[in-house]
Amino acid sequence: MVLSSYGLMNPRRAKHRYHELRMDTKIFVFVKKVVKRGKFKTGQDEYVEKQILPKKTQDIPIGRIPVMVKSVLCNSTEKGECAFDQGGYFVIKGAEKKSWWTIPVHHCTGKTKFFLMETGLEYVPMLTTLLHSLKASSVFNKVNYLVRWKSSEIKITRRYDPVMAVENLHKLKQSKPSKYTFEHLLDQGILELIGIEEEEDYHRMGNQTASERAEELHSLRIGPVLPTGRVLYQSQKHCQQAIGFSSTNPNIRCDTLSQQLFYPQKPLFKTMASECLQKDVLFNVQNAIVAVNVHLGFNQEDSIVMNKASLERGMFRSEQIRSYKADVDSKDSEKSKKMDEVVQFGKTHRKIGRVDSLDDDGFPFVGANMHSGDIVIGRCTESGTDHSVKLKHTERAIVQKVVLSSNDDGKNYAAVSLRQVRSPCLGDKFSSMHGQKGVLGYIEEQENFAFTNQGIVPDIVINPHAFPSRQTPGQLWEAALSKGIACPMQKKKGKSDAYSKLIRHATPFSTPSVDDITDQLHRVGFSRWRNERVYNGRTGEMMRSLIFMGPNFYQRLIHMSEDKVKFRNTGPVHPLTRQPVADMKRFGEIKFGEMERDCLIAHGASANLHERLFTLSDSSQMHICKNCNSVANVIERGASSERRIRGPYCRLCESPDYVVMVNVPYGAKLLYQELFSICICLNFETNLC
Repeated sequence: MVLSSYGLMNPRRAKHRYHELRMDTKIFVFVKKVVKRGKFKTGQDEYVEKQILPKKTQDIPIGRIPVMVKSVLCNSTEKGECAFDQGGYFVIKGAEKKSWWTIPVHHCTGKTKFFLMETGLEYVPMLTTLLHSLKASSVFNKVNYLVRWKSSEIKITRRYDPVMAVENLHKLKQSKPSKYTFEHLLDQGILELIGIEEEEDYHRMGNQTASERAEELHSLRIGPVLPTGRVLYQSQKHCQQAIGFSSTNPNIRCDTLSQQLFYPQKPLFKTMASECLQKDVLFNVQNAIVAVNVHLGFNQEDSIVMNKASLERGMFRSEQIRSYKADVDSKDSEKSKKMDEVVQFGKTHRKIGRVDSLDDDGFPFVGANMHSGDIVIGRCTESGTDHSVKLKHTERAIVQKVVLSSNDDGKNYAAVSLRQVRSPCLGDKFSSMHGQKGVLGYIEEQENFAFTNQGIVPDIVINPHAFPSRQTPGQLWEAALSKGIACPMQKKKGKSDAYSKLIRHATPFSTPSVDDITDQLHRVGFSRWRNERVYNGRTGEMMRSLIFMGPNFYQRLIHMSEDKVKFRNTGPVHPLTRQPVADMKRFGEIKFGEMERDCLIAHGASANLHERLFTLSDSSQMHICKNCNSVANVIERGASSERRIRGPYCRLCESPDYVVMVNVPYGAKLLYQELFSICICLNFETNLC
């Protein structure tokens, strides 16, 4: 067995994969032939073996294999080798070559265990290895090693993360910035690579301190481990739900559902994470002027009020594209029909008006205006049965394109893409980059909004109570920084060039500080805390309170009220519980849960509660015996030998005199039947109302 950076490998693997370890020495074998004769031939009690040694079977070469002569990583103490003997080499092509796994002996104090590639194998030479010797090795730079001083172990596992060594930071001044490559910093010892388990013994930090062992390259490497709820909301939920551009070729794709924002914008500020991820190329948000104020009670808690004029100018306007697909049979359906019959593709007398957009091939023309119930793809079987694809509940759109293609299996299919332009309406969901989500509660005219001395009218008004409950103060600092960037500073005579510089970076746990942001606002002529004097749009009077206003990066989410419209009169019910189904596509019901029930109880609306939970849900009837409080049976027809009884009858009392009919939910009746099947009988007490 040969030891490599990939663990243990057999000679055959080393021969075919590691050519530099191959040696020219031939391997010979000795072959002998043994013949056994049975008892029935020799007449003896035991078998007789006879060896046949032909000359041609001696010293047969079978190939070349690598041979490891000696290495300190091998546990060879039991073979009589000295554990303190320095060395370890391979014989390659007749010459000695020193192995990279050879570790010089320094400060030998005891045994050290090496765990290679988590295989559980231990090599126990009598030595300890210095850390800088391992880091200088090119083999160890590709894996992760963990040194445990108490148990004297070195565990070699996976790759590890780079950190800056505090003790070697002074070497940065000795090198030119043009030589700051990753390999150069590793060779100089400025960067160190540590693993997950090795982090337990390291003290990480964001700023340089002499007492620490390692310094992070940037504070963003520690930021993801902070358990901040709003950060998780933005990175995991809101960022994925934001409407933008999911691809660079949306016009030639046939996705099932896609959303596109008409006017995406870039932020006024920059962060290091966005530059690394190249998010400045395609963004899914827009810059909006946000004012923190109450507005007629329509923006309670997290809800927001939007400017109608801004929405009419195209703010947060998006496009929804939905594609409908259906398999297309290549067989000619006319063969199974008579010559005088013509395929109508769903154009029956009951569907007049719903097929006006279909051509003779059964597909709508591009630009056709489709409404709910219209046929998108006309399709029928060979017998003439209609199997057309229709628009679902409350859907409307315009045909964008019709595609005929085939999949990987060779089956033909048709795809019709429908486009719908959507402007924000009441109930749509929006969110800032800090996880401050909220729905649109009211759309106000621009003339009724408060305006500043400069005539600036906000696009969005958010309630100040939203920030303490959601714990999103970062949105306020974003608005302050963005406002300083949007208003360029003029250079004054006799002043330094600092007045003409703008602070654009907003990376967390780094510059700029709070004082830098407030100073920048103060230099451009605003209040340090960005509070402004505004005037009432309805009366024109100056408002007493100062209003916090500034640009924020807002994103529109895919949750729209138009997609959540649900209504029904009568429809399908569940076959077991006889309650309305919950699927909106099947014309299901609106959920009325426990919280809604508690609200009606608190208001004392008992009639409405009875209507929702009983009359409009699963109303049913049962027959109860007042004498024994058990459920009575309903006998429709008696046997010929028994007493002729029709109607409800109590088998326990053997009489129909005390049976009454009560109204109960079908769920209660189902529960009684389920418990009765396991020998549990329920009693019902009845009172005349």
